[in-house]
Amino acid sequence: MQYKPAPSFGHHAPPVDDLTTDFRARLVQHQAETAERRRFDLAEQSSKLKTAEERIRIWERLHEVTLPRDPAHRLVDIIAANTGLTSADVRVLGLEVEARQGYEILRRDFPDDPFLVVRYGDHQPDFAKLIVDRSIDTTELGRRLMAFDPRYFTTYYAIDAINFQPVELSSALDPLDAPYLPLVVLEAAGLPLDPSFAEQKKILQRCHGQFYRCAAGTEARRFNRLLIDAGLIKGL
Repeated sequence: MQYKPAPSFGHHAPPVDDLTTDFRARLVQHQAETAERRRFDLAEQSSKLKTAEERIRIWERLHEVTLPRDPAHRLVDIIAANTGLTSADVRVLGLEVEARQGYEILRRDFPDDPFLVVRYGDHQPDFAKLIVDRSIDTTELGRRLMAFDPRYFTTYYAIDAINFQPVELSSALDPLDAPYLPLVVLEAAGLPLDPSFAEQKKILQRCHGQFYRCAAGTEARRFNRLLIDAGLIKGL
């Protein structure tokens, strides 16, 4: 059998030099677009127009690292500096992400059951007082602590509902003193208030979320006296 070459239809492959030049041009363009996109993202990760969560997501994409769940991780301060957030903001967001993952499990495994999830910090970590304002000495720090500077005592609370809508959140003020939290939980769950909680709600409304510091402590003392006289507090 005699070999016969396939017929030519007039198409010619471009010279190798042209292919190389075209590839290099596309590579340079791609690199330029990548660099421009990175410059844009670097600006966006600290933009005041972005929420804290959006800034963190941009940071994660840029560095290909997820937000550490450990609030004491050394990356927390680095992320805060890169995003224009405080270290406290980054730590709280890490807790939020972890909580949402847990909520998804509840929704998946218990689709017909309602959940009211309340999270709060009863105090700041011991090291927090050292980083709130690093420019002061121990004498000034002591003065601020004795004066109950709210920066050193304020924590957070969060209320989340899974598979139902909170019934009443009018008492969930910002800020809110911790003694009111049980009241907020009862209302969010739609449970009736007994006379002691009904009276506490009146104090909350008069004092705009403060308890012990309201009216130089007068409201707190009066309320505690009511509880003692009603037999709800014993042994004092």
